[in-house]
Amino acid sequence: MASVSHAIKVIRDSRSARVGCLLALGLITTSCGDVYRPVAQIVPGTPPNPSAVHFVETVSANGKLNTGSGSRLDVAGDTNLGNLQTGVQPAHAALVQNGAKLYIANFGDDTVTENAPSNPTVTSTIGLPSGSQPVFVHSAESSNVYVANFGTGTVSVINANSNAVTTSVPVGANPVALAEMPSTGSNNQKLYVANEGSSSVSVINVLDDSVGSAVPVGAPQVWAVARSDSARIYVLDSSGTISAINTLSDSVMQPTASAGAGANFMFLDSKAQRLYVTNPIAHTLSIFDITEATSTPVSHLATLDVSQSASPAYIPTSVTGIGDGSRAYVASYQLTSCPALSGSFACVNTAVSVINVGTNSVSKIIPIASAVPVDTNNNDGCGGIAPPPALWTPSVGTRFRLSTASSGGGSTSNFKVYVAQCDAQDVAVIDTFPTNSNPADTYAGVTVPAPLSAASGQQVSISSATQTAATSTTPATTAYAYTQTAGSGLQVGMSIFVSGMTDTGNNGNFVIAALGSGTFTVDNPSGVTNSAQSGTGSVLPRQSPVFVVAGP
Repeated sequence: MASVSHAIKVIRDSRSARVGCLLALGLITTSCGDVYRPVAQIVPGTPPNPSAVHFVETVSANGKLNTGSGSRLDVAGDTNLGNLQTGVQPAHAALVQNGAKLYIANFGDDTVTENAPSNPTVTSTIGLPSGSQPVFVHSAESSNVYVANFGTGTVSVINANSNAVTTSVPVGANPVALAEMPSTGSNNQKLYVANEGSSSVSVINVLDDSVGSAVPVGAPQVWAVARSDSARIYVLDSSGTISAINTLSDSVMQPTASAGAGANFMFLDSKAQRLYVTNPIAHTLSIFDITEATSTPVSHLATLDVSQSASPAYIPTSVTGIGDGSRAYVASYQLTSCPALSGSFACVNTAVSVINVGTNSVSKIIPIASAVPVDTNNNDGCGGIAPPPALWTPSVGTRFRLSTASSGGGSTSNFKVYVAQCDAQDVAVIDTFPTNSNPADTYAGVTVPAPLSAASGQQVSISSATQTAATSTTPATTAYAYTQTAGSGLQVGMSIFVSGMTDTGNNGNFVIAALGSGTFTVDNPSGVTNSAQSGTGSVLPRQSPVFVVAGP
C-alpha cells in the first residue's frame, strides 16, 4: 500500500497544482465559447532559463468534434504569448521558410488555419474541398505552402501571400508526408509526396505544379525528408525500408537501408548529417549516416533500445536534434497500469532519451511525466490504451502522442527541447545546457499547460462523505457518494475538484483513487464524515497537444 500512496502523490504533485486555476477559469469562461488564453503556469521549482530569445508553436486538439488551438510559446520565459483557434482535429503544422507565417492542417473540417506568429491570436481560415482530410502541411519556401489531403489523394497549393488555394494536384492514394527540395530558385525545384495508399512516391514540379514521373519504392510510404543540399530525398516505407532518391534522376539509389518493419518516423539532422528513425513496434531508434563517405547513400550506424529493457517497453514517437549537432532527443511513452487504493488504472509515463551523436549511444534518460491517467475511451484522441498501428489512421487518433522540437540557440542563447504531451495536456521543457545550478539535459518540472478544452467535462452531485482514518500502511481517505450529472463517467486517476461541502475539509483538488457503486474515494487527511451534506465535483479537461514546431 505504500506504493499506492506514492503513486497517488505523484499524480497529485504533477496535476493538482493546475486544476484549481483550470476550474476557476472554466467557471468564468465556460459559457462564452471563446478560445481560452491562460497564462503559462510554471510548476514550482527551478525557474526557466531567460537567456533564449526564440519561439515555438504548439498545436492542441480539443476532442474529435471541437475546434482546437495553437499557442505561441516564448522560449525566453517558457510562457504562452497567446492562443489561436484552429479547425477541428488539427493534425500537423509548419512555418514558411522565413518563419513569418504558420499553417495548421485541420483533418476534421477540411480547413487550413493561417497565422502570423508576430500576432499570435489572429487567424484566417482556408477552406479545402469536402472530404480532403488534410494531415500534413509543408513548405521550404516563403511564397507557397503545400497540404497533403489524405481523403482525396491530392496536394493543395496555397499562395502564402493571398492565403488562397491556387490548385490541387492529384497524387497517390492517402498522402501522409511531404518533402520539398529546400534550394529555392532552382529550375528543378520539386516536391515529393509519401503516399500511404500506394507503392510509389509522387513528384510535383513546384514551378508549374505539374506532376512528374512517380518513383516506385515497392511499399506504402509513411514519411519523407529532404537533405539540405536538395540532392537527396529520403523516404521511409511501411516495411521499414529507407530509400534515398536522387533528385536529378528521380530514381532510388542502391543499396537501400532498413530500420525494421513498423518504423514510422524520420528526423534528419542537417548539422550532424544523420537520419534518426523510430520504430514503435521494436521500441528502437535507428541511426544512419547520410554523408555518402563510403558511396553508400544511407549507412547504418546503430540501433538503440530506447526502452532500456523497461517493462512494459517504451514506445518512441518523435525525435529532434539541437542546433550544434551534438545531441538528439527521442520522446517515448510507456502504456502501463498504475496502482490505486482499489485496483489500478490505465496510465502513461513519458521520457526523453538523449543521444550522444559522437558515440551513437544513449547518454541519459530523462523522466518527464509519471502516472498520467489515460482516457481509455480515446475521446481525447491521444490513442487510448491501444499500441500505435503500423500504418497511421487519422480518424482514430493523433499521429504524435508525443511531439518534440528544439528551439533555436547559439552563442547568446542555449537550446531547449520542447515535448508536447497529448495525455498530460501540457508541453514539457528541457534545458539542454547547464542552467540554474542544474546540469545539462535537465527537466526541472517546467511545463506550459494547454488551453482549456471545450470537450465535455465530468460533473457529479455529491450527497455524503465518509472519512477513513490513516493506518501505518494506508493514507487517510474520503469516500464520496455521488450521482453523475454530466460527462461519460469518472475514471480512477482523474483529477476532481470538490466544492460546496459544509465541512471544508471535504473540499479541494483530489485524484480519484478508487471507484465503487455510486462512490469515489480520494486520499484526503482532512476529510470529515457527514451523511447529510451536499456538494459538487468537477473534472474540467484541457486540450491535448499533438504537435510542436520550432520557429527561427
